[in-house]
Amino acid sequence: MTRSFTGLVTFPVVLSITSWSVKISIRLGAMISICLLSSCSPNESNTQSESVTLIQHDIADLMHIVIEPAAEKIWDSAGYILTIEGETNLAPTNDDEWMEVIHASAVLIESGNLLQTPGRRIEEPDWDELSQALSHAADVAKVAALEQDADALFKAGGTIYNVCRACHQQYWKDEPQRPSESL
Repeated sequence: MTRSFTGLVTFPVVLSITSWSVKISIRLGAMISICLLSSCSPNESNTQSESVTLIQHDIADLMHIVIEPAAEKIWDSAGYILTIEGETNLAPTNDDEWMEVIHASAVLIESGNLLQTPGRRIEEPDWDELSQALSHAADVAKVAALEQDADALFKAGGTIYNVCRACHQQYWKDEPQRPSESL
């Protein structure tokens, strides 16, 4: 494609961008611009002070379906198993396994937020503190996984375990039960 300005100069217009980081930056900039522009226009959803949250699962379901599998992934990826036959290191051994831990950590980070959702949140002072502690400990695990630091992941897994235990001792008085199979 060429452009000419009143016949003075003709030059090619280069339309391809080769750097993926530039492409991402342009796309990200466009998305941010759209978001900012849409937030400036008055509409009914922006004038509402409360949002509607649809709660599909109670806390027990959230624990068993979302939190427990993510925590188990972290715990199963840290430490050692010692047997008479020898020692087995549980740390991830390749990038895909580390990525699974990163994903599990992200699930736990957001689960701390889910536990504070209106309709699910327990109105006790330490509920929010424990929920935030879960998110923080999971964030430490995520950083450890990003750095592929098995020792730091082991320590973060221990912190996650301690947060879970503290919460369960305070709030889980009944015998733990699995959600129904119909979910």
